[in-house]
Amino acid sequence: MSGEVGGAGLCTTPRNVRYAPSMADTPTGDPTIALAVEHLDKGAVVLVGGDLEFGTAASLRGALIDLAQQGCDPLVVDLSGLEFIDSTGLSLLVQAKQRIESQGHRFVLRQPTERVRRVLEISGLAELFTIE
Repeated sequence: MSGEVGGAGLCTTPRNVRYAPSMADTPTGDPTIALAVEHLDKGAVVLVGGDLEFGTAASLRGALIDLAQQGCDPLVVDLSGLEFIDSTGLSLLVQAKQRIESQGHRFVLRQPTERVRRVLEISGLAELFTIE
């Protein structure tokens, strides 16, 4: 993944990064995920689209680890384009929250779709996260 670790907890360049989908769109309907990262001052917004599940989670995990190492604060995960999330995706978000907050930084979920918000509520995780 690109980007250098900056000094003094600064979330650093590149300003905008687009991570390729983890699986190619295929006529068979295999799950895909699309990620884009926008760096804003000391923080970052990760835009997530498609499906966050076992077969696609590695892409988002890598991006979040990179951003955590860069010291991004806040780290916002925009879920407005996310169509589906399974237990692997939920676990990934919980682990990312724990990692970021253990560094004294803020972790925020932004605009989850109605379907994703419902999964967060049913799983009991909605109360765990800051959701904008």
